[in-house]
Amino acid sequence: MKKITIVLVGQPNVGKSSLINAISGAKMRVGNFSGVTIEKAEKTFHHKDYMINIVDLPGTFALNGYTMEEKVCKQFLLHEYYDVILNVLDATNLERNLILTLQLKELQKQTNKKIFVALNMIDEAKNDGLEIDIELLSKQLGLEVCAVSSVKEHNLDMLLDGIIALYEQTSLCNRDSMNNTIKVKESPSLNDRIENISQINHNLELNNQTNKPLLKNFSQLPNTDRKTNFNTITITSQNALLARNIATSVQKNSAHRGKYTKALDSILLHRFWSVPIFLFAMFIVFEVSFELGKFLQDLFMDEVVGPLATWSKTIIHNELLGSLIGDGVINGVGTVVGFLPLIATLFLGLTLLEGSGYMARIAFMLDGLLFHFGLHGRSFVPLVLGFGCSVPAYMATRTLQNQRDKLLTLFIIGFMSCSARMPIYLLFVSAFFATKYAGIIMFAIYVGGVLIALCLAWVLKKLVFKGNAEPFVMDMPRYRIPTLRVIWFSVWGKSYMFLRKAGSVILIGAVFVWALASFPQSNSIAQEYSNKMAFIESLGKKDIQSSDIDIHEKQDFNQSVPDINEKDSGNNSLDFLQTFDKNKLLRDLGLESFMLDDTTKMQQKDSQIDIFHDKILSEEETKKALIILQNEMKEKQLEYSFAGRLGHIMEPLFAPLGFDWRLSVSLITGFAAKEMVVTTLGVLYALGDEVVDSEDDNFALQETLRKHIALPGAVAFILFIMLYIPCFAATATFAYESGKKIYTFYLLIFTTGVAYFFAYVGHEITRFILNI
Repeated sequence: MKKITIVLVGQPNVGKSSLINAISGAKMRVGNFSGVTIEKAEKTFHHKDYMINIVDLPGTFALNGYTMEEKVCKQFLLHEYYDVILNVLDATNLERNLILTLQLKELQKQTNKKIFVALNMIDEAKNDGLEIDIELLSKQLGLEVCAVSSVKEHNLDMLLDGIIALYEQTSLCNRDSMNNTIKVKESPSLNDRIENISQINHNLELNNQTNKPLLKNFSQLPNTDRKTNFNTITITSQNALLARNIATSVQKNSAHRGKYTKALDSILLHRFWSVPIFLFAMFIVFEVSFELGKFLQDLFMDEVVGPLATWSKTIIHNELLGSLIGDGVINGVGTVVGFLPLIATLFLGLTLLEGSGYMARIAFMLDGLLFHFGLHGRSFVPLVLGFGCSVPAYMATRTLQNQRDKLLTLFIIGFMSCSARMPIYLLFVSAFFATKYAGIIMFAIYVGGVLIALCLAWVLKKLVFKGNAEPFVMDMPRYRIPTLRVIWFSVWGKSYMFLRKAGSVILIGAVFVWALASFPQSNSIAQEYSNKMAFIESLGKKDIQSSDIDIHEKQDFNQSVPDINEKDSGNNSLDFLQTFDKNKLLRDLGLESFMLDDTTKMQQKDSQIDIFHDKILSEEETKKALIILQNEMKEKQLEYSFAGRLGHIMEPLFAPLGFDWRLSVSLITGFAAKEMVVTTLGVLYALGDEVVDSEDDNFALQETLRKHIALPGAVAFILFIMLYIPCFAATATFAYESGKKIYTFYLLIFTTGVAYFFAYVGHEITRFILNI
């Protein structure tokens, strides 16, 4: 089986990734705006008797080596191994796309590689009334051309067959003779221009070598004066003229595109209404995500996670193993998975905005605003990606040519709330705020994060990254209705990543947190509360046993309550009534009427119950008292564990923010993965959750949070989560993209300080409003 390596080259937003998905069944991310592909991606598949390895390079307008995309593409085309260049063109914007094609033909003289042209989006061109003469285009370019549609999967087999046929042809061994043949058989004027471009480029290269002092002085001119290279101007002008001539000659009639685009742009890009429309659109996305997703989440937690955790602890007779499965795995992982419906709904809304072309227009609309805060217009794409995941967002900063713009963007991407933070927001919003306000509050959280990020960018611009951002040029895509295939793969792909993380990182983390919270166990605490519960049982009816309410340390009643007439002072069991203050215990339990006075003598030979035969606890009172004691024991055992010790060490640091020790621990585990915050809280509060006198009541994290945390602390926690350092994977990506390890340390200090400051301010403002 022969192997063919194909490299895809094309301008931004021509459908390269969607073409790969269509011909290979891959699930690469696609979007209706520039910058979706930020590094080369590969996919291998089989077609007939060939194994085809296809490489998708970042979209680039040219091969001048000015932008990062241009450098990556040119470097790959010149120095990496491949067999065929597949140049993907947008049939609806042929003239502009042909500029890159002409540069590839120039590069072909150095690489001796074969080029095949895929004229994509031919269906949209026909819908616009545009007819293209494919044969004439192929003749003009001297290249094989195939018209395809990646969306409708039109002519894909013909495309692959054509590439294979080109691959099997004789290598381009004699470029001079081929050029002569092209001059005779094709348009002499076009070939003359190609040769003129080559000669101009050669002369300019010589001038660069002989005029280094002049070029050095030129490079020291102000940024606005030197940003464009003379070589690029000349070559691009020649290519642009040639591309216009070719496009004009092969297009049989003009397109009538633009009618609906202009009408929509007049509204969506209106000077005054564009921002309110954008904010309203985002509000709708969050409101629908919460309302629809919350219903499915509650159903999942109430009908699946809660009963499953209770059932697992019931059927597993080993108490430790039952706690691991029920509290650690099911409650830990299930709490995170329960948020999948909300996150999938949010992904759906964002996919529709991206695929429609509206997201690119938002970038255009906000460019002026970003400029005032010191950000480059290209920063918009990484910032938008930051709402999904910070890792690709950091990688997307490669499109920024200026190191100052790149670093500034890197430092504020983390303030964009990624999808991993969303479960935390949803948990606290649903726990502390009314459902009817939940969508508004979620929207405010995301907008607040953006506003804080912009303000911090302005501060960094003034104090650290001084200078002005460079002008921004971005391709404005046409409006499109995303196909069901694109929507499905986008939403499912992101949701699958979320589930895969839940089944790997979060599962391991949940077990790890459970272990920290379960070990070590204190025998003295267990014995102390066993004695207290035995004493309470002795005041109740004989048929009320600790096993009736599933006491942590189950003991036989006769064994746990020894005979008080036993005289052996060496037997420790005789001292069970003397190991704690009985009167204080009864007072704490609200059983003051059973308190003993100092004159009561315990010298009778009858049992404990006979001594208080006139004051026997009722069944309800006994169960209530035992439940209180069991809850106290679980709480003290949890605080005695490794997690409790760590939390209490950190608690003083976060006490001004209203955090208890559990919240403090969750911030540490959240660095591994932000979803671990919810998992940690689920495990810690499940292990310390109150026992209830009902088999139908399941562990509800929202209710438990309300019992342990005040509203000011909840507000502070949301703000801290919004702003503190991203997860480990994102931080590692930041370290790589920033270029210096010291920047990672700065990021840690910067984000932690900002998070603490705003969390404290939020805590105090909430306290003031509530008059606490």
